Amino acid sequence: MAITYTPAFQHEDWIDNVDRVQAGGDNGFNLRFHALESEFSQLSALIAQIDAALTALGQAPPPRILRSSFTPNLVATGASGWSHGPGFAQKQANVTSAQGMMSIDLPHGVNLRSFRATGRNVSRGSSLRITLHRQGVDAAAVTSDILARLDGNSNPFDVNTVIEQQYEVVDTDHFRYFITAELNGAAGTDQVILFTFQIAYMTG
Repeated sequence: MAITYTPAFQHEDWIDNVDRVQAGGDNGFNLRFHALESEFSQLSALIAQIDAALTALGQAPPPRILRSSFTPNLVATGASGWSHGPGFAQKQANVTSAQGMMSIDLPHGVNLRSFRATGRNVSRGSSLRITLHRQGVDAAAVTSDILARLDGNSNPFDVNTVIEQQYEVVDTDHFRYFITAELNGAAGTDQVILFTFQIAYMTG
């Protein structure tokens, strides 16, 4: 919005021995002073507009939900790891389980909202558990906090859950974040595929 000002008052000089000093009339003091009063009101309104515009510039943008999506890239954490193809991870053939983990980068200070995973699991008796963790950065941090946990036991699956409230604020000064995927009880011929991990968070 453009803020402009066009002066409306223009003073016309009185002429000695020609103009008569008077309060009323088209050339009287009252009319001219009221014109000045109107001009000051216009200036006051303009200053209020400028103040509102400057205040708006100083305000932080409203919070909004953003999402980070990750392609599964899991390092083996057990006897049977996940195998990988372009854009996915899957259970290896002729094994009944798979265990793996991957590190993720999250913006410091944002508020986590939800954790989502998509994939396929054609096995009927297996248990696929996908978990979002955080763990301290110092050498003494041997256990991790569980921020969210999902079960991917359908074909296909697209599951979503909220983040534990006490762990919502991302603190990369003191914690690192990672995802684990653990499959147990599958048949050797079962197909289990992980497509996407997604984390929603709020900025501002």
